[in-house]
Amino acid sequence: MGRKKMIISCVALFGTFTLLTGYAQGPVDFAIYRFAAGLGLGGNPPLLVVLTSEYSPKSIKNIMVGVMFSGYSIGGILVSLLGMKVIPDLGWQWMFFIGAIPLVSSLFTFGAICLILLGFKPGTIVLYFLVAVAGAASIGSQIKQCIYFNFLSNLY
Repeated sequence: MGRKKMIISCVALFGTFTLLTGYAQGPVDFAIYRFAAGLGLGGNPPLLVVLTSEYSPKSIKNIMVGVMFSGYSIGGILVSLLGMKVIPDLGWQWMFFIGAIPLVSSLFTFGAICLILLGFKPGTIVLYFLVAVAGAASIGSQIKQCIYFNFLSNLY
């Protein structure tokens, strides 16, 4: 398996289990999902260092690797600031749903590219994606209602 495929696999693993973490029903589920997401996240830095070093000019290779790693720190700061607003208003689960946006958006982008290659017009593609987003939102709200119902029924 090549480096690029491994990066895509790690991002998919991280995104999938980050999304599932928002649906965790207890500490065991939460721990399993976070562990699996951590495997995906942990696999990326060594691969990204290699690719950044390969594609950067020799004169600024070290600077580029440093800039690449600073993205983790900047992302951590931005997520903390976002969490200060999102968690009190929507709950902690939404931080994990937001964390899965890159995975979902990459799937939509891949789907759009496939539809364009198959000859669909851009207007038709937008319509398909609006229907898909509406369907996903509906399914997501139904899943959340089921989780809350199960949680509340376990309390009584």
